[in-house]
Amino acid sequence: MGSIAIISALEPYFVIAVFFVALSYGYFTAFYQAGAREAKHLDDMLRSLLYAHFQETLTGLPTI
Repeated sequence: MGSIAIISALEPYFVIAVFFVALSYGYFTAFYQAGAREAKHLDDMLRSLLYAHFQETLTGLPTI
């Protein structure tokens, strides 16, 4: 954080670049988190279906 302050004091235009980089970082972070949350939800749902199928197979095994 101190290096950003020193560079900003020496190069005032650097503040503008830091502002846009921080804004982009926040946008992409929110975008990634939403996608990752949805992917985890789908993965959990598919695993649940797989475990249910496996449990039903084991339950019906003595019948065979």
